[in-house]
Amino acid sequence: DELPQDVTGAEELLQRLSEHKTEIDAHKNNFTAFQNKGKKLIAANHYAIDEIKDKMQFLDTKHKELLDLWYEKQEDYEEHLDSQKFKRDAEQAEAWITAQEGFLIDEDHGDSLDTVEELIKKQDEFEKMIMRQQERFNLLNRETKVEKLKRMKKEEEEKRQKEEQMRIELEIQRQKEQEERKRKLIEEEEERKHQEKLMQLEEERRIQEEERRIQEEEKKKQLQKELQARDTLGIEGTPTKVPPQKPPQLDLSVTTEKVPAPQISGLKQSLSTTSDLYNIPRTTHDTMNKEGTLQRKNELDE
Repeated sequence: DELPQDVTGAEELLQRLSEHKTEIDAHKNNFTAFQNKGKKLIAANHYAIDEIKDKMQFLDTKHKELLDLWYEKQEDYEEHLDSQKFKRDAEQAEAWITAQEGFLIDEDHGDSLDTVEELIKKQDEFEKMIMRQQERFNLLNRETKVEKLKRMKKEEEEKRQKEEQMRIELEIQRQKEQEERKRKLIEEEEERKHQEKLMQLEEERRIQEEERRIQEEEKKKQLQKELQARDTLGIEGTPTKVPPQKPPQLDLSVTTEKVPAPQISGLKQSLSTTSDLYNIPRTTHDTMNKEGTLQRKNELDE
């Protein structure tokens, strides 16, 4: 329906709406009684408990929708009434100004003293009348409900946008903090792995050094054993002379054949040569042992 375009019609529309609210409030007791009875039936485990719940929920929803619609209509009608009052005041002010234009555009300045005094008196009354109308003009500068509603919506929108902007900034800040924490964690993890690698390398180096030390000790022990063995050979290793073997005795009683006599001189010479191999001079033997020991020490030092 179209809204009335005058103050009286707008006030009557708002009055009818108020009567509707009175009627709604009059049925409030019946609505409350219905809800209480339904709750009792549900508590008593009525056989139609599901249907009762559905009816109660349906009625409660419709009652809330009715009240919401009434308050929405009340706000609209009050805004319309306020705008019609503003329109009426503006039209009255405009009519008053139009009515005063004749006096303001009058170019009669008077042609005598009495006429001039009369014009001055009218001017004073006109100024007083303007002062009395000042309150009406001030009302035209007031904020109407429509303007107030627009302003409030604008402020709410600005507030919402500001809150949204703050939320976005906080979210960006939170993401930056998370990224910074992740970066630090990654750096700490990389540093930990680096330290572990250094420790591992240090442990491998230590093990290698320990193995090298053990090998050197074994070599030194082996060298000491060899030196001891050579020293022992140098002191107690004088070769024993092998006594010359006697030539075999021939049994001449068995045969009558003549057997040529063995070459005793050749055998003696052979035995003498064999014995001379062991008769190496003592000084030569010691010199050989010392030279071998010095060469082995030089090899180990290198």
